[in-house]
Amino acid sequence: MTKGSQVSIQGIDKFYGQSQILDDINLEFAAGSYVVVLGPSGSGKTTLLAILGGFVEATRGSVIIDGIDVTSATPSKRPTTTVFQDYALFPHMSVGQNVGFGLAMRGIKGDDRREQVEEALQLVGLPHVFDRNVTALSGGQRQRVALARALVVKPKVLLLDEPLGALDLKLRRQMQDELAHLQHTVGTTFVHVTHDQEEAMALADTIVILRDGQVEDAGAPERLYTRPATEFAAVFMGDSNVLPASVLKDTSGVNVVSINGLDVRFDTSESAPPEVVLSIRPEYLRVDRAGDVNLGMWRVAEKHFLGPIQRLVLTSGESQLNLTLPPTHKVDISEVIHISVDKDSIALFTVEGKSA
Repeated sequence: MTKGSQVSIQGIDKFYGQSQILDDINLEFAAGSYVVVLGPSGSGKTTLLAILGGFVEATRGSVIIDGIDVTSATPSKRPTTTVFQDYALFPHMSVGQNVGFGLAMRGIKGDDRREQVEEALQLVGLPHVFDRNVTALSGGQRQRVALARALVVKPKVLLLDEPLGALDLKLRRQMQDELAHLQHTVGTTFVHVTHDQEEAMALADTIVILRDGQVEDAGAPERLYTRPATEFAAVFMGDSNVLPASVLKDTSGVNVVSINGLDVRFDTSESAPPEVVLSIRPEYLRVDRAGDVNLGMWRVAEKHFLGPIQRLVLTSGESQLNLTLPPTHKVDISEVIHISVDKDSIALFTVEGKSA
């Protein structure tokens, strides 16, 4: 097993002309962790990965790997290898030649090189394709060959740029499982860029959300999903109902949150602003009165069967909620149902989108 490296990103800025792509990025990745950098198009995630790999020079800041400053080092002088979105395989070479290319550049020849290539192909489940041309392989097989080529040189940090983006949904989910198993097996630090939230949660020990070149939120997937730091992170990490609310005081001076016309005693801070935003995941809503917070009666406006779940759109006046239920739960269009939710399932934000 390769021992992964600790990665430290310190004060990274990147400008292209007058346009700032990255703004004061500071991150620490534990050795042997699986980190996923997530964000919408234009957020700077691919630029950050390119800076880590040495393909793009930062305008300011440092990249430290295992305590060594590699900011000025070329890609070949860093303990990193990159798997690109298009795999970047050589079409005129066999699988074995592709996987062994990095070893050949390091002067490893003959039986030693073949043995290491065969071990890498065994690791990715392709021991039988050594002599095939890469053009004869499926998309999933090419992705595995690209991983084998990256891992055969035993990098301390493996960088993955949208590696599953070209695969269909079923194969992408299969490869997510294989990537997680592979990372656990080899022990290398993985830094994986994607725009797919489901992929990020399936793979990561740590997720970093970028927005407009800045770190919006970072942490374990469960924390980001259940207790996001900002409204943007809440909405970006999955479906979320966003409800405006007002913070009032009851006669005893305790904060009361007025939600959709209903006043609910709520544990907001004494400094909570008068106007807030609530974020509630559709699966946290309850079709009963047993939750801590009563949201009142809602009419079923739409119902969509999605296999393992059904998604309902509920309306009450001008307000709208999305609700997910098991497919066996019987509910009809236009039916009026009572909705409640537990307080612990609500994330509270200021109108500026920060945690309240």
